[in-house]
Amino acid sequence: ERRASTHQTVEANLWLRHRAGATEVVTRGRFQGHVDGAFEAAARLRWRGGEVLPSAEIHLRSESLTVASVPGRALDFAGRLSLDGWFRAQQGRVIAATGHAALQDGQLRFREALEPAGLREITGSFLLRRSGDTWSGRLSDVAVHAAGQDPWRAEELTFRYESAGGLLTTAGRGADLALLAEVSQLGKLLDTATLTRLDAMQPKGLVEDLRVQLSLAGDKPARLLALDGRLAGVSLISIDRWPGVEDLNAALTLRDDALRIRVDSPRMRGSRK
Repeated sequence: ERRASTHQTVEANLWLRHRAGATEVVTRGRFQGHVDGAFEAAARLRWRGGEVLPSAEIHLRSESLTVASVPGRALDFAGRLSLDGWFRAQQGRVIAATGHAALQDGQLRFREALEPAGLREITGSFLLRRSGDTWSGRLSDVAVHAAGQDPWRAEELTFRYESAGGLLTTAGRGADLALLAEVSQLGKLLDTATLTRLDAMQPKGLVEDLRVQLSLAGDKPARLLALDGRLAGVSLISIDRWPGVEDLNAALTLRDDALRIRVDSPRMRGSRK
């Protein structure tokens, strides 16, 4: 079967398996368009009283899909994607998904107004749900290798995105300190010169219980509305007139563009070159 739309063509061979109350459609084929590459899929359609129910379960697997950028998407990404996931569709729309994905040699950005982040690789497991215009989900065992930067990892990242108001709320647990630098740059919390200086101080440590709220309304630049989090075991080497620290623990709070830092480090040590 061959289906075409504005951006996408799908060529696939279909096999049907009929079971009590359900039909399984097994396909092997190829996407052509802004998503390009071979895939395997199995969809389960359920029946009741001779009618197909308006929902389906789909298992989609592909080792290498090439994804092109599509302007206008709230979350736009491009690169080589491998995917193994289960999707639940209802009335022609995906409402839930779970699985594992890896994006290589790509770019990732929110909204067209933001500069894209260059990525060598991002991997992790995902669990997504959709309710109306709101997406929520959890990303586990996330590893991000950005171009020209040391990789960073997070045990768990959760998010909630309300597309109608352009509001993104995220939370992170067990994340490398580099995640906070990414948030700071996105929300313009620190200027480029300060971020460059901090990077030269070779920061190490963890960000615990990080919660971030961003406004992504329209095509305006992202605006950081709120930030809460805890720094644990942070170390910075001394450089120029900036002193270094070891075993820094602190709580961060941002409201109304004002950042507050409360230090709680009985074992913290300072150093200076």
